Amino acid sequence: MTLVKDKKYFDKFDRTFGAYFHGIAQIPNEAFEVPLDWLKKRLDANSRRKRRSASSRWAASTS
Repeated sequence: MTLVKDKKYFDKFDRTFGAYFHGIAQIPNEAFEVPLDWLKKRLDANSRRKRRSASSRWAASTS
């Protein structure tokens, strides 16, 4: 989220934002499809990393 800190900058921000994202609605949805096997690998890797982190914190707290 971006906040405009002063009202005098809002119009400038609005024009810049509009120019940057102009045409984004025209990108087909297929461009954003992610293969299911890639998502599963990422989920598994993230789960393993969290388990290792949690077990190392637990080991450190019991020492």
